[in-house]
Amino acid sequence: ADKNKKLDPLLAGMKWGITINSLVVGLGVYALATSSQANSETATLSEAITEYQTGNLEKAISLAKTIPSYSNVYPEAQETIAEWQKQWHNDTKNYLVAEQALDEGNLLDAMHAVTQIPYTSYWRSKREQLIEKTDTNLEAKTQTLLNKAYASAEKRDFSAALEYLRQIPPESSAGAIVQQKLAEYNQKRQIRAEYFLHSAYHKALRKDFAGAIKFLEKIPEDTDVYPQAQIKIQEYKEKQQIREKLQEVVSSKKVSFVNQISRWNQIESDIKTTSLYLPDYQQEVNI
Repeated sequence: ADKNKKLDPLLAGMKWGITINSLVVGLGVYALATSSQANSETATLSEAITEYQTGNLEKAISLAKTIPSYSNVYPEAQETIAEWQKQWHNDTKNYLVAEQALDEGNLLDAMHAVTQIPYTSYWRSKREQLIEKTDTNLEAKTQTLLNKAYASAEKRDFSAALEYLRQIPPESSAGAIVQQKLAEYNQKRQIRAEYFLHSAYHKALRKDFAGAIKFLEKIPEDTDVYPQAQIKIQEYKEKQQIREKLQEVVSSKKVSFVNQISRWNQIESDIKTTSLYLPDYQQEVNI
C-alpha cells in the first residue's frame, strides 16, 4: 500500500508530461503546416506577379484569386489585383495614344506617351519599337522642315522660314543648327522689314501712296518697325483718299485751278516734312 501511494504522484507527473509534450508537438506541427501554407501562398502571388509582368494579365489575376481569404497573403493579393487592373488600363491607353500620334505625325504627343509606358518585360519591347519608330519619323520630319525653311529663306520669306524652324521638336538631333538658323533668319527679317519701310517712304515722296502701302503691308507683325508701319499705312490711306477726291474734282471742274494747286502744295509740304525725319535705313542686301 505504501508503494502504491508513492507511485501515484509519479504516474500523475508522467501523464502531465505526456500531455504537455503532445500539445507542444501538436503546436509545432500546426506551426509548420501554417508556415508551409503561407509560403505556398506567397509563392503563388510571386508566380502571379511574374505572369503579369510577361503580359498574361488574366492568368495573373486567376492565380492571385486562388489565395484563400483566411490567408495572411490575401489582403496583399487583393490590392495587387486592383493595382494590376488600373495599371494595365493606363499602360494600354498610353500605348494606343503613342501609336495613334505616330500614325498622325504628332511626334511630340507620341514621345510624351511613350515615356509613360513601363519597363516591364511585356511592355519593354513594345516601348522600344515605338521609340525606334518615333526617332525615325522625327529625323525625317526634321529634314523636311529644314528643307522648307531653307527654300523659304532663298525666296527671302524669312517669316515662313522661321515658322518652319519653330516646328522642329527640340529633341531633334538638328537642335544646334535650328538655333543658329533661328538667329540668322530673325536678323535678316528685321533688315528686310526696315528696307520695306524705307522703300515705302520713298514711294510716298513721289506721291505713290498705293505703292507705299503695298511695301508697308509686307512688314511682318513681330518686327521692330511694325508699329511704325501701321501708323504710316493709316496716314497714306488718308492721303490717297484726298488725292482721289482731288482728281475727281479736277475732272469735274468744280474748283478753280488755283485751289487745286493750293491743295496739292499742302500735301507735298506734309510729305516733305515727313521726309526730313526719314531714318537712314540701309539698302536691302542680297540676303
